[in-house]
Amino acid sequence: MTQVGKKPTEPKPTGTDWARVKREAAQNVRVSFDPAADADRELYNPNDAAAVAAYRSGATIKRGVVKA
Repeated sequence: MTQVGKKPTEPKPTGTDWARVKREAAQNVRVSFDPAADADRELYNPNDAAAVAAYRSGATIKRGVVKA
C-alpha cells in the first residue's frame, strides 16, 4: 500500500530499546503523572495501584506469538 499525501516527519520505531526498558525498571522510578496536564491522555494514574488494578480488570489482554 502506498501512502498518499503528507509523509511522516519522524520514522517509525523499528523495535523496543530493551536495554533502556530494563535500566528504567531497575531504577523503580514513579511514572510522571500530572492529573491536570495528563487528563486528556491518561486513562488512570499509573502510580495508583488500585486504579491500575481496576483498569487491568476491565481491559482486554491479547496474547500471541511475537514475530521477529
